[in-house]
Amino acid sequence: MEGYAPFGDLKTWYEVHGDLGFDQVPMLIVHGGPGYTHDYLESFAALADAGRAVILYDQIGNGKSSPGPAADADFWVLDRLVDELASLVRHLGLSRHVVLGHSVGAGIAASYALRRPHDLEGLILANGYARSREFFEGLWTLRRGLPEPVQATLATHEATGEFGHPDYQAALGAFFTRHICRLAEMPEPLLRSVMAAGTNPNVFATMYGPSLFRLNGTLANWSIADRLSEIEVPTLVYRGAFDEVTANCTETLLRGLPAAQSARFAQSSHVPHLEEAEVCLETVGVFLAGIDQQRH
Repeated sequence: MEGYAPFGDLKTWYEVHGDLGFDQVPMLIVHGGPGYTHDYLESFAALADAGRAVILYDQIGNGKSSPGPAADADFWVLDRLVDELASLVRHLGLSRHVVLGHSVGAGIAASYALRRPHDLEGLILANGYARSREFFEGLWTLRRGLPEPVQATLATHEATGEFGHPDYQAALGAFFTRHICRLAEMPEPLLRSVMAAGTNPNVFATMYGPSLFRLNGTLANWSIADRLSEIEVPTLVYRGAFDEVTANCTETLLRGLPAAQSARFAQSSHVPHLEEAEVCLETVGVFLAGIDQQRH
């Protein structure tokens, strides 16, 4: 089932796998980017085969949802996307739910949890972080591990602001294959999200910056690290061993969250649901089954 949920003058596209009437708690998936689409997370829909509703959606500005204003720094802030998530939950009439947020989507999910929605029963923070600057510092630590010629190419084009130069994009690709997706071929769902982000770069550019290594958008000083103790629902935190989200980011989450458990995927980077799909979905499924058990 797919449809559109109103969000002010805009519309949020969503897709429901399974039946919302199932006894198992539904799971709503929040994509990252900012500026990607739901496509690269669609493998989680397989969890609906066991009788659980799984809801995917494109955030405003992305994919099948309304584009929103082009490059408005007052509009493109993380709280706006939290508002959208809350609005979608109301539209679907979810009396209880779990939210999985991936990458910056984990920040949206955690910020939503801070609003203490009474029907939120669990949280999954996948490859996410609680403080943008900590994430960014980790990126630069990983960047210094790239081959010297790759680092030199990045620096050369950053100095002239040529972020779209083919050589700069190729150098970013070297980082991508180490720390975002380590599979020999990019999975088709991930490619769809990458292509969609490339056709509408306004969200990423306004919220994050002109490049992965230039954080100067509205997310630059975003942090909920000092409020994590307010999130009381059971929370699963995970990352890949080669993730662009470094271990420091995960430790910040685990130290701050009072009801957290963790997982680490040894062969993965930033998309373990694609790189180690079977074990990742099993881990998420076990966590969700625990949420179901607590209700009975």
